[in-house]
Amino acid sequence: DPEWLLLYFDAINREDYATAWDNLTDAYRRNKHYNWYPNFVEGYEDMNLCEVEINDISIVTNTSTYVKMFAQYIYKIGGTCDPYEFYFEAHFNYVANLDRWFLDGLTTVDD
Repeated sequence: DPEWLLLYFDAINREDYATAWDNLTDAYRRNKHYNWYPNFVEGYEDMNLCEVEINDISIVTNTSTYVKMFAQYIYKIGGTCDPYEFYFEAHFNYVANLDRWFLDGLTTVDD
């Protein structure tokens, strides 16, 4: 369900980094952010991010425990919110004991 991806980036856009962090898998926290919340926040703050806009979400893989979605991401950055376009696949894992989905990473895809 694309809703998971939109919820994550909605939290980022609101600068509600704690909620976004809570939606990452433990593995992604370790592998990407050294399991250190300040590293996660600094990544977005250093970018001087105005907003992330997500377009054209499509589900590539969908099982009971894993979903991969492809989308166009427009990161609006800097004092003038200049747009930069990226294409990522978002990976989500279902954690049964918590009964919810967690973002397990974004991988770059050439457009």
